[in-house]
Amino acid sequence: MQLFPRLIVTLLVVISSLAHADNTEWTLKQDENAVKTYTRNDPVLGFQVKIETSVNASPLALLQLLDDTDNGPRWIANARKIDIIEWFGQAERTVHTYFKSPWPFNDRDMVTHSTATWLIPERHVRIQIRDVGDQHALLPHYVRMHGVKGQWDAQLDAQGLLNIQYVGSANAGGMLPEWIANKMMATFAHQTFVALRENITRPVYQQQITE
Repeated sequence: MQLFPRLIVTLLVVISSLAHADNTEWTLKQDENAVKTYTRNDPVLGFQVKIETSVNASPLALLQLLDDTDNGPRWIANARKIDIIEWFGQAERTVHTYFKSPWPFNDRDMVTHSTATWLIPERHVRIQIRDVGDQHALLPHYVRMHGVKGQWDAQLDAQGLLNIQYVGSANAGGMLPEWIANKMMATFAHQTFVALRENITRPVYQQQITE
């Protein structure tokens, strides 16, 4: 009498395990212009993107590029403005980023806290990003993104190339359909890394900090 219910439970457990395994696998979505973009559905974080590229630069160049907020809108896809609103020494900061959204969607903004850590001095830097948007007032005409989480890794390899990887997730907020938001996130992330390659090698970012 109990064989059928037990069989159903067993099948559900197996199906659930298979679904979980599939969702955590990275899928290559785009491989163009020396940039690879992957996506996956994480059971905890939801939709994630991973972007990878290699350039002839140093880890410090990435830090200096990210700190140059005036230049940010020239290479970060759809960025309208970037403000560092609070510093915590040289390694930590709170950043407010404003994004343009394609019609008919409302523009977005996000407030994040980033921390840079040298895992190997002058060779491997990691930047961890977390959402602090709930600690700052909402702005008119902008939809606040939430659940923002990311990690940059920039490491020199044996040949002297800088391997850069970013893994991140975010909720676009508002009424934007999830499938559209996910597609836009992957597309804009790829565009950002293509532009990053063009900008990080500029001479201004190759200068060593002496202070």
